[in-house]
Amino acid sequence: MQIEDIIKQIGLNEREARIYLATLELGGETIKRIAEKAGLERTGTYYLIEGLIEKGLVSSSFRGKRKIYLASEPKKLLILEEQKLRNLKEALPDLEAIANLKPIKPRIRFYEGKDGLKELYEDSLKTTKKLPEKEREILAYASAESVFSLFPEHQKEFINQRIKNKIKIRWIAPDTPFARSFKEEGKTALREIRLVPKGKYTLETEMDVYDGKIALYGLKEDLMGVIIEHPAIAKTQREIFELAWEAAEKYQDSKK
Repeated sequence: MQIEDIIKQIGLNEREARIYLATLELGGETIKRIAEKAGLERTGTYYLIEGLIEKGLVSSSFRGKRKIYLASEPKKLLILEEQKLRNLKEALPDLEAIANLKPIKPRIRFYEGKDGLKELYEDSLKTTKKLPEKEREILAYASAESVFSLFPEHQKEFINQRIKNKIKIRWIAPDTPFARSFKEEGKTALREIRLVPKGKYTLETEMDVYDGKIALYGLKEDLMGVIIEHPAIAKTQREIFELAWEAAEKYQDSKK
């Protein structure tokens, strides 16, 4: 990255960056010489250099009768950037308070392909781990075979990250030998699973409910996913899950 581009990142426009660099290189010169060095018109340079003086990046002095301009030492750029960050941090609580005054607007995001579906799983982790520990839970309807056939290694890492962040999962799944293997390691994996007859519940998709979101996964043929961020809809789906969870209890005696 060119030095001029780096300077522009701290809030100077292209012409301001050129003037600052020209002034820095010349080490104290008149507007005319600075404008020539920066490749700009004298009138415009004078206007812009006054702005740099206000920002503390340039100062003026006299050499005999001639007015000259000097660039502040480069570390001043870092000081200004650090000050901006401090100001933003101080203003952050007020900005968040303003945001919280507004009603939450529903958001729907679409994803495609394996990489897209992986983003859904990552969102469930990123969202849930920010909650108080006792509220960190994902409610899932999923076929173990469908998920692991697509992402065997990613799912192992997902489980590790979920356990690391103390995120529980309650999972309703079709009853298969593979699904039963997950039931056996329930406590150590922070997982509770209820299996229901595969004939009643084939489940070719996955749905997760977490915080105020619902994630829908299309795991067959055209891979696609959707995240719906809407607290009221998520609350309804959470209540439906609890009913399904309660109803699935009757199938559990034979699975122990």
